[in-house]
Amino acid sequence: MTDLNIRYERLLFAYPREYRRRRGAEIAATFSEMAAEGQTLATGTRRLSACCSTARGRASAGPRSRLIGPFTVLAMLIGGLCAADGGACLGWAGRLA
Repeated sequence: MTDLNIRYERLLFAYPREYRRRRGAEIAATFSEMAAEGQTLATGTRRLSACCSTARGRASAGPRSRLIGPFTVLAMLIGGLCAADGGACLGWAGRLA
């Protein structure tokens, strides 16, 4: 196992555990085979590709709990209200003009 292959396996850490067990070695080996001769680090596009596919995979799997959706909406509302309040305070103080 080469250093590049190990680095690609580390890059796949964000994938779900079961998916990594089944397909992680195959994905890392494919990335390593596609690498240029003498390459020791993963390219930026490969890193971005792994991160995007990880996000897609986690989003398509759906939440593990029924409470995740309502808590996410609540957190977004609270964050939006805090941002709006901060903007209003800065606006009234004359710092946004």
